[in-house]
Amino acid sequence: MNINDELLHDCFENDQVIYCDALGENIRIIEKIGSGGQAEVYKISTSTGYYALKIWYSRLCSKESLESLKKLVDNPINSDLFIWPKYIFEYGKRFGYIMDLIPDDYISISKFLYDKTVSDNIIDNIDGDFSRNIRHRILWSINIAKALSIIHRHQDSYKDLSLNNIFINIYNGKILYIDNDNITPNFESNGARGTPEFIAPEIIESNHKPDRLSDVFSLAIIIFYMLTSNHPFQGNYQNIDFSNYSDDEFNKKIYGYEACFIFSDLNDLYRHINANQEFIASLWQLFPETLRNKFHYNFTIGINSMGSRTSSTEWMKTLFNALSSAVICPYCGEIHFFEPDDLRNQSFKPVCGDCNNTICLPIVRIDKSKYVLLNNNDVLYRGYFSLDDNETDIAFKVEYECGRLSLINMIYDAKVYYNNQIVPSDYIINDIKSGDKIYIINKNRKIECYIAIPK
Repeated sequence: MNINDELLHDCFENDQVIYCDALGENIRIIEKIGSGGQAEVYKISTSTGYYALKIWYSRLCSKESLESLKKLVDNPINSDLFIWPKYIFEYGKRFGYIMDLIPDDYISISKFLYDKTVSDNIIDNIDGDFSRNIRHRILWSINIAKALSIIHRHQDSYKDLSLNNIFINIYNGKILYIDNDNITPNFESNGARGTPEFIAPEIIESNHKPDRLSDVFSLAIIIFYMLTSNHPFQGNYQNIDFSNYSDDEFNKKIYGYEACFIFSDLNDLYRHINANQEFIASLWQLFPETLRNKFHYNFTIGINSMGSRTSSTEWMKTLFNALSSAVICPYCGEIHFFEPDDLRNQSFKPVCGDCNNTICLPIVRIDKSKYVLLNNNDVLYRGYFSLDDNETDIAFKVEYECGRLSLINMIYDAKVYYNNQIVPSDYIINDIKSGDKIYIINKNRKIECYIAIPK
């Protein structure tokens, strides 16, 4: 069968039974659930349940790629953030691997951003319009960055990060990386170059191989997409005549070393955006300056200066800082972000830029350096306290009404103290006063939380 035949004809038929050496048993093909230019994916049944089988086209089935795949199976990243290859599957001249199915309650980021029927339904089920659910998008971005940091700590690089291979559970913020056969040790190549809109300029412009530095450039693009629903380099280039450009010339012009960040001109935010992007300019101004600066640096200096790009762990810190400074006005419901320097001022009382009301909310000072504004019916995340792993899980639930503050302890792997008494998990700390302190003891580290409640 030639290449065209492989693309036109499925490798397997429904209900076909095939022996799998790695499992030592027969598997049954349920149905084809996906295909692309490189592989087909089938839902299969085994003696232990349902799985997915990804099988590559024969032109990609080299000895080197099989060895690379075997390394992934033998050296997995043990995390529930990845759909990891479990077993090798060989079939004639073709091979692939068996993996878990993507759970039904996960959707691709691409579908979330571009399928309006999906995104509208999600917004209705979270907490209102785009400006309000921006906090959820920040939280999801933290999880995306965390997964990439795990890959990099494993001394690997992903090499093909895009909106299509990250899936998200929009009800709990959990994410999944798929297509993890792209992953190889950092300086090893498996032939993957990535999707033009998301790969780094040095790969667009030359034969530079993807690595961790190109990964974090892709990550920055995805985070920008998550927070704005726009691409950082797709501005008013529509005004340029590209009719005589090849695909390669177009990609170099828009995504290569000449790439122009849509907010590169800080004195004229509308200079590089098109008529359909006016909303993004107001959204951009909504973000805290520290977050805007991070994007601006990565999409201007970071285009050519690979080593200066923001790492995945640094993105997590930046996004947590933004999340901790977010306030939803209790009077009009609009969201605002404030700078850390503002929150350090004990007399600071934020004013809503929409309704001009003063917003009186408690502030938690963590280890004398981090400040978090407490909205009513809000939560404090583990990442605020630098607790190990599960950074976006809840540490405390917040209840604040009529000047009375209560916190519900949701920490199960560290000791929490209030008024020199231990606070059990799921216990409510009621009537917290301004000046009170809560301590968290985690692996011999003492974390101090000072509470300031406005009068």
